[in-house]
Amino acid sequence: DLLINFAFFRFIHLLGKPLKKITDNRYLFKTVILQVALTTSIVVLFIILCPIVIKILTAGRYMDSITYARIISVSTITSCIYYIINNYTIAKGYSQLSLYTTIFASVMVIIILPFIANKFHYIGGAWMASGSFVILTVINLLFLHLIFHIFSSVRDDH
Repeated sequence: DLLINFAFFRFIHLLGKPLKKITDNRYLFKTVILQVALTTSIVVLFIILCPIVIKILTAGRYMDSITYARIISVSTITSCIYYIINNYTIAKGYSQLSLYTTIFASVMVIIILPFIANKFHYIGGAWMASGSFVILTVINLLFLHLIFHIFSSVRDDH
């Protein structure tokens, strides 16, 4: 993700467009979509080429790991989305919300993971790697929604 983020911001810089403030929602939305699209395109390329890559890297010995590698690669997309939303949360000044999100989601994942792993074994664990970032994202968005809703109702009352 770090390499993709660097390449993305370098690409924007090379176009000569200065990075705008976070208050420009349209620009922020386009930036997020572009970053997720770049990450997704690389992951899709890996998913397509996964059998070839695994065959080359393992000399054809571990071809059964293709399914696992494909599932784990999806976690790159879900983690990208989570970290974008988490960075937005911190940039808006709600850094403690990030901590609460992590604690609450971690407890949920700890509760869910044994059931998924017992039922689906290592494939379930692989899906939980992606699912944990989905859980983090949903909880972060719910907390943000609650905060914005509470603050907007307080402002409306006064």
